Amino acid sequence: MMTAADEDVAAVTALREAFVAADHAGDADAISRLLATDVVILHPRCGVISGHQAATTFIRQALADVHATFEKHVTYTTIRFKVSGELGYEHGRLHQDLISRADGARDIDKGEYLWTFAKSSAGEWRIRAAERDESTVSSVD
Repeated sequence: MMTAADEDVAAVTALREAFVAADHAGDADAISRLLATDVVILHPRCGVISGHQAATTFIRQALADVHATFEKHVTYTTIRFKVSGELGYEHGRLHQDLISRADGARDIDKGEYLWTFAKSSAGEWRIRAAERDESTVSSVD
C-alpha cells in the first residue's frame, strides 16, 4: 500500500514525465496545463517570466522557434529529486542535440536546470518555477 508521501512522489514523477514528453513533441499547450498559475521561469537569455499567461506565451514561441529551425533531442538527467509535504524540486543536467533543418549543422546545448513543484489546495501538483543556468552551446562538425 502506497503512503501519501509515495503518492506525491509518483504524482510529481508523472508531472515531470509529462513535461519531458510535451517538450520533445513541441506541445506548448500540454506544458501550459502543467504550470501553476503563479509560475516563474528564469531563463539566462530571456530573463524572468512571471505568471501562467506570460509563461505560456514564452513557451509557445520558444518551442515554435526551436522546432521550426531544428530537429531537437533533449535528455534531462536528475541529480537530486525530493518531494516533501506540498513542495518538491528536481535539480539536474540537460543535454540538447539541435540539428538544423536547413543544412544539417549540429549544435550541442548543455546546462543545468532546477524545477520546483507545488501541490495546490485541490491536491494537484504543478510546476511552480523553472530555472536554467547559462548553458554552453557548441557546434559539432
